[in-house]
Parts: sequence; C-alpha cells; structure tokens
Amino acid sequence: MANRSSARRIAARTAGTLLLVAATALGITTFRQQQTISSLERQLEQAVEERSQLESALDEHATEVERLEEEIAAERLPPSRRAGDAIGSLPHGMRRSEADTLLRDDLQSRGESLIYELTGLEGVLGGTLGFYSREDIHVLNDRWVLAWFEDGHIGGELLLKYEIDGDRNVHWTLLDVAE
Repeated sequence: MANRSSARRIAARTAGTLLLVAATALGITTFRQQQTISSLERQLEQAVEERSQLESALDEHATEVERLEEEIAAERLPPSRRAGDAIGSLPHGMRRSEADTLLRDDLQSRGESLIYELTGLEGVLGGTLGFYSREDIHVLNDRWVLAWFEDGHIGGELLLKYEIDGDRNVHWTLLDVAE
C-alpha cells in the first residue's frame, strides 16, 4: 500500500508539473500571439496611413495631369482660336500645310545667309551651310521649327521661333543651336 500511495503522490506531482508546464506554454504562446497581433496592428495602421498619403498624392497628380492636358489641348488649338497669341500666329486664311511649305521653302532658300545671321557659323573646307533635306526640317507647332543644317563636313540643329507676317514673310529667331 505504501507503494500505491507513493505512486499516487508521484502521479499527482507529475500531473501538477505537467499542468504547470502546459499553463506556462499556453501563457508563452498567448503572449507571443499578442505581440504578433500588436505588431500586425501597427503595420496595418502604418499601411492605412501610407495609403492615405498615396491617395492624397494621387489626387494631386491627377489634378496636375488634368491641368497639363488642358494646357496641351490649348496648344493644339489653331492659332486663330487662341486669344492674344501673336507669336507664331499664321496670317488670316493661311492653312497649316501652307505654312509648313512656306517655312521649309524659306529655310532652304535662305540657308547659308540665315545660318550665318542667326549663329555666326560658316561652312568649312569650301562647304556651304544650308538646310538640304526637307525631311530634316521639322515644324513642331505654330511657333517653333527644329531644322538640321550642314555643309557636308559639319552640321547641327537649330531650334527656331518663327513668325509669319501678313505679307507671308517669315521672321526667324534663334532659340538654341546644337553643333
């Protein structure tokens, strides 16, 4: 009987120890889960804040895009429909295709003298600077032209502003040169 009583005490102590170990393990697991939940809640709060900031930035960018689209649309209007836009305006009744032809013809006919007048550049090794290829004269819009010039030895590009007066004379202003 002493063995039974001793076995019961050992079993009770073992059960108590196991219960204590189980409770401790459960407590540790619960604590870790609470830490994980707290960490996830902080991350969620940060993500919500970042989303709010991104949505705000997106709204600002959308407003800027709308403004730029309106600006671009205004630039695409024919010159006659723009208020107060005298620079680059076409004379009354002149179509864009007529203006493009006039601009290319003017550059090609005035090549060497116009390049010298605007840039001070001269041909080298007996070459004559000019605008020799119509395909390399790009009418960008109703005020600017980008044109390639060369003399067979050297070349470059001119960014030019133009104005066509009522007599269909072209007046050029140099904006930039790339040699």
